[in-house]
Amino acid sequence: MSASVTGVTVRIYTKPRCALCVEARRVLEELRTRVDFVLEVVDIRDDRDTWERYRHAVPVVTLDGEEIARLRVDEKGLEDRLRGTSVA
Repeated sequence: MSASVTGVTVRIYTKPRCALCVEARRVLEELRTRVDFVLEVVDIRDDRDTWERYRHAVPVVTLDGEEIARLRVDEKGLEDRLRGTSVA
C-alpha cells in the first residue's frame, strides 16, 4: 500500500538519448508504486531557458519546485523526503 502525499509534484527534466535520464525515470516510476505523487516529465528542448540551464546536467529532478537531484536520483533519500522523514 502506498503512502498518500497527494499534491506533491516531482518533475524530471530530460532529453532524448540520455541513459541517465532513462535510469532516473525508471527509479521515479518504481517509487510511484510505493508513494503517491504527481510525476511531470519535461523535455528540456521545449524551452530555450530550460535548455540553457540544464543541457549539460540532465536528468534534473525537482520536488515541488526545489531541485533535489542532478544526474542520479537517490531513491531511498527521495522516498524518505516524500514520506516526510528526515534524511540522515
